[in-house]
Amino acid sequence: MRRLYPSTIILLITTGILISLCMGVHYKINNLEQRISTIQDQQLMLSKDQARLSEAVLACLDSWQVSTFETSAYSPLDDQNGLNSWGDGSVMYSGAATADNIGTAVSVDPDVIPIGSKVYIEGIGWRTAMDTGGAIDGYRLDIPMQTFDQAMEYGVKKVVVLYPKEAKS
Repeated sequence: MRRLYPSTIILLITTGILISLCMGVHYKINNLEQRISTIQDQQLMLSKDQARLSEAVLACLDSWQVSTFETSAYSPLDDQNGLNSWGDGSVMYSGAATADNIGTAVSVDPDVIPIGSKVYIEGIGWRTAMDTGGAIDGYRLDIPMQTFDQAMEYGVKKVVVLYPKEAKS
């Protein structure tokens, strides 16, 4: 039998360790290549999604317009100042029951935004044009609130409003 010298043993052990390390590195490289490929596929899908979203935004801009409106608030069911709906705040201009639509309605000038139109009001969200008012002229909106105190707290604000283009501007 042949005798192995310590230097040969060290060389064999070192070679085994290097082979093991190389296999581990090779595995990690393959894993990284697969992850890069997956990320590239996801990036391509995101680019396609971005293009579709851009088209949708452009289509939306074709049918919607954006303007700055002055907004105020009123309390048709808690009329402490006597300014609401000729003293009867139970029915809106559209015929809708006020109590059922406090959180969904907005008063508009129907020459600017037709009754029944959906509008998005910055800081408020989506509302439906259901009511009018004597002081609501042009680019003004009045937002119904549950209580007089809520209406007074809201005050008067200039906000960005998104509304349909078929509305008169």
